[in-house]
Amino acid sequence: MISTSELAQVEALLARVLPDPAGFVQRVLEEMVGRMTATDEGLTDRDTLLAAAVGACDCWGEDLNCPICSGEGAPGWAQPNAHLYAEYVAPAVLRYGARAPEPDGHPTTEGGIR
Repeated sequence: MISTSELAQVEALLARVLPDPAGFVQRVLEEMVGRMTATDEGLTDRDTLLAAAVGACDCWGEDLNCPICSGEGAPGWAQPNAHLYAEYVAPAVLRYGARAPEPDGHPTTEGGIR
């Protein structure tokens, strides 16, 4: 447990290092919010790109009130963007040798044999 004199010393040190503790906290919080916002924007951009790559609406067909697709915009709803498909989807398809993986993650061979 910190004694009263030790607490006073810590407070004095903080006063020298952080002349405006509230301002410091505010700057740290602003930086954190800025980074989180940039991350959210990056994820939103990537989500939009992936939707276009697979021919889905930005809502992925999950929003019945979507003004674009009325909830019908799941993958394959529209023509996939060829450039985005080549960048994001084709490498995964090639990884599976053009065979879709089963829900357990294992690809099937022709005839459904693993």
